[in-house]
Amino acid sequence: MSQSLEKTPITGTIIQVGATEFPDIPSSAPPTLKIILVEPDENLLRTLGLDRDRPGLTVIKAALSDQDGTQDLKVFNLPGLSSLHRPEVLQELYPGLRVIRRAPTAVICPATLFADLGELPAPRTLVLRTTGSESRVIDSLQDAGLLTRFSRIDIRTGTEPLFEGSKTMAAIADQLIGAGFQLAGQDNSDSDWPTWSFGLDPQAVEIAALKRDLTAARAREAELGEKLATLEATHKEVTDKANWRLKRIKELEIEQAALVAAHKEITDKAGWQQKRIEELQTAEDTGQRERDKALTDLSLALRMQTLSANDLDELRHSYARLQEQKERQDILISQLVMRLEEASGYLQAATVQDPSAVVSDFLEQASEAVKVKSKPAKKAKSKPKAGAKK
Repeated sequence: MSQSLEKTPITGTIIQVGATEFPDIPSSAPPTLKIILVEPDENLLRTLGLDRDRPGLTVIKAALSDQDGTQDLKVFNLPGLSSLHRPEVLQELYPGLRVIRRAPTAVICPATLFADLGELPAPRTLVLRTTGSESRVIDSLQDAGLLTRFSRIDIRTGTEPLFEGSKTMAAIADQLIGAGFQLAGQDNSDSDWPTWSFGLDPQAVEIAALKRDLTAARAREAELGEKLATLEATHKEVTDKANWRLKRIKELEIEQAALVAAHKEITDKAGWQQKRIEELQTAEDTGQRERDKALTDLSLALRMQTLSANDLDELRHSYARLQEQKERQDILISQLVMRLEEASGYLQAATVQDPSAVVSDFLEQASEAVKVKSKPAKKAKSKPKAGAKK
């Protein structure tokens, strides 16, 4: 079917995705009207005469989907039908449907499109003629927060999910109504490919935002409740552990006090023992000095005793020699007396004989007797006593 722009706002911005059923631009359109066409099939653009520059029209040669990249565009033998996705139910509706051409195509997501276009004048209208990509585009717009920037959205899609990953018109309508749009009109002249229009309801958008906020708040409340329960459990665990530690600290303080007292007692005892050791050491040193002195005195006494014993022996030997000498002298005296007696006899006889001869003979005999008797006796060797130094 052919649709004229009189049925859509002719002010602000119109973004049409897919050149199928591209509207004629009326002569009454204001110069401020901005029309953006997103179409990847260059053959279709040439066929529709949209490959040339036209006032107010911007043509973007790409496909709009849920992510940037490159995909194969499948062009079918059904006039004006092309898609990035594999047909499923559509193949059942059109058994003779087949792909007549494949072309690598640049694919962009709505966020990239809006970033490239910059600020667009309002009101903004979105016309989706993307066979099989409608739900993906709506999801991407909603995820990027761009869906409610449009005041009107026109969608042509199947009542059944005709392509792989697509949604029914009813599912898309529920999604848009939930996002703050209202169903503004329907064109069901083609029961397989109906066209529905949705208008943005600011109050519904506000209500939807409030519902989202409420849902997020409830989710946040539930999350905080879980965190609170976790924190309370953690707090209880920490409190119990802290109480146990306080109790343990008190026990350790008592043990510490006992250990300090025991340490003091041991220190005092050790000090007393050290003092006692020093006293005993002093006494031992004194005793050792006394013992050394006593040993020195004893050694001296022993040496003196030894010397005294040696002196005594010497005196004894000297006495023995003197005694022996005295005995010899006594013998000599006795002999001298005898000689004197004999001399007396000679003297008496001298009166008769020559006196000088008698005296001379007597003196010679006396002298011989003295020589014999006056020879000294041999000295006896004395044995040193034990303990005397050799």
